[in-house]
Amino acid sequence: MPSALALPAALFELLGGIAILVGFQTRIVALALAGFCVVTAGLFHANFADQMQMVMFMKNLAMAGGFLTLYAHGAGAMSMDARKGG
Repeated sequence: MPSALALPAALFELLGGIAILVGFQTRIVALALAGFCVVTAGLFHANFADQMQMVMFMKNLAMAGGFLTLYAHGAGAMSMDARKGG
């Protein structure tokens, strides 16, 4: 990863994770994080000759699937989204 992208990527992952944890704008954040996982899998883990890269590729796709499930079903009853009625 280019060093110029390391800090923005880390902040996106951290803030997105916190938003998911507390249930703030869950569907939007889950969709954004799913897209991020798919893009990073394709860009950084596409060397399938290396078994570790294949494992990381599949891990990213699995996380994207989890985020898409969260996108489809939304946050739980104790989330900030549910408390504000959205």
